[in-house]
Amino acid sequence: MRIRCHQCRAEIDSGNVDLARSIAKCGQCGEIFNCADQLSGIASSSVFHQSRPDIPMPKDFSVGHEQGGLVITRRWFGPQIIALLVFCIFWDGFMIVWYTIAITQKIWPMAAFGSLHALVGIVLTYSVIAGFLNRTIITIAPGVLKIRHLPLPAPGAKEVPSAEISQLYTKETVSHSRSGVSVSYAVHMKTYDHKDRALISGLTDKEHALYIEQQVERYLGIADTAVPGEISRH
Repeated sequence: MRIRCHQCRAEIDSGNVDLARSIAKCGQCGEIFNCADQLSGIASSSVFHQSRPDIPMPKDFSVGHEQGGLVITRRWFGPQIIALLVFCIFWDGFMIVWYTIAITQKIWPMAAFGSLHALVGIVLTYSVIAGFLNRTIITIAPGVLKIRHLPLPAPGAKEVPSAEISQLYTKETVSHSRSGVSVSYAVHMKTYDHKDRALISGLTDKEHALYIEQQVERYLGIADTAVPGEISRH
């Protein structure tokens, strides 16, 4: 059976149809619509879904409901913030000594040379304060998914029409530097127009990323489908 766009009547590619949610996106005009009336006789079993173990809610999370939507809150504070605090104290203390010498002895080239390092100290200090105070708030209201970081401003705020999300998955990134190897996790989304976009990145705990993926998919009614490159829950 063919599915056609409600707006322009173009035939919909099978890759743009979410059988689990009865949502389709037209590749011609971009219309996103409910195609339940055209799905009779199409078996939803034709899509491979995963059966993965549940991820329990991490201790830094809380889940609630607000104005008909789901609200997931994640606290930033963790052991990594304590480590960053120690480094920040060392760095800022060194810069205070540096500028005390430069200013009291009027060594202006020394003060100018330290300006970049002072800027790094400001960024570190802000990051530490945000680590103690901030929370990431994911709100899934009717028709939209919002991501905010509060109370201190931080990059990564997003607003995405929920009907455009076809699948979510968690991706691991391994970075190598002089100080060693670091691992971070990001929750990605795939859209009906075949785009891939990171919703939340920079997470240091795999369980945090997997829990966000799990809860958003369940609330939006997205069946968990295998995605190449995603990490395992096992």
